[in-house]
Amino acid sequence: MKKISLIGAGGIGGELASLIAFKSIGSICLIDIDEGIAKGKALDLVQSASAKNVALDINGSCKLSEIKHSDVIVVTAGISRKPGMSRDDLISTNVKIINEIGEAIKEYSKDAFLICITNPLDAMVWVLKKASGVKKNMILGMAGVLDSLRF
Repeated sequence: MKKISLIGAGGIGGELASLIAFKSIGSICLIDIDEGIAKGKALDLVQSASAKNVALDINGSCKLSEIKHSDVIVVTAGISRKPGMSRDDLISTNVKIINEIGEAIKEYSKDAFLICITNPLDAMVWVLKKASGVKKNMILGMAGVLDSLRF
């Protein structure tokens, strides 16, 4: 079974965990700086899986070491842009977060395929690639129509 790690258990990370779980794509490791959020969402998914008669392998943690031996890592961690915040402000905050995650990926799952969703997407994908050391064909950014139009 493939191991899929989601770093960031907020709205996007939680929704992706749910989609992965109910399509039985693989085991799930849900990581968040707030351990209660990751563990709580994992528990919610386990309980709802039993109602849907789905076998589910999921754990929630605040430890980046839990991503060890992941096949796929999806990064949604980072802060959202707040009113009055510039793109540069967002970059300076999220680059620290993404660098830490990239270092953990290099240490624990250097062969994983990476999907970055953290904004500002173009900059964060570049930072994650550099920090993790993955090959350019092992990382991509996922965004919506606005980012596609910008590209």
